[in-house]
Amino acid sequence: IIIRGGHNIDPAEIEEVLAAHPAVAIAAAVGKPDAQSGELPFAFVELKEGQQADEAKLRAFVADRVSDPVAKPQGVRILSELPKTAVGKVYKPDLRRILIVETVRDALLNDGVQATHSVVDDPDQGLVVEVSRGSDDAVAKAIGGLGLAWRRG
Repeated sequence: IIIRGGHNIDPAEIEEVLAAHPAVAIAAAVGKPDAQSGELPFAFVELKEGQQADEAKLRAFVADRVSDPVAKPQGVRILSELPKTAVGKVYKPDLRRILIVETVRDALLNDGVQATHSVVDDPDQGLVVEVSRGSDDAVAKAIGGLGLAWRRG
């Protein structure tokens, strides 16, 4: 479930629409951390062999077909291959990790915090941002509103 400002969004609604596009082999939707809304829906797609598509056109395709305005994905990214488990199911934590790394990087840069970070899988907390350098206060100010667990790494 993607939780956007108190609205529960079923990722399958977005995935089914994108999977109906003739160039898309498989689609996955995950929540992108957002300081105002909690999460924003974001989609990743893997294209069928030999097919081409444009991310902006895919975003428009899904936006025109998803009826709930809060469920319209804020972005669609094409990957050469979506991460999968050993049984071939899309592994969404890796997709969420991509978005967390980018979101935290942007938040730190926007606040002028000179820090490096990574995202690790913690058995108790799930995906956790590990930050080195930068004061705790500056890091907390920059990324604290994203609702992500973080620690010194």
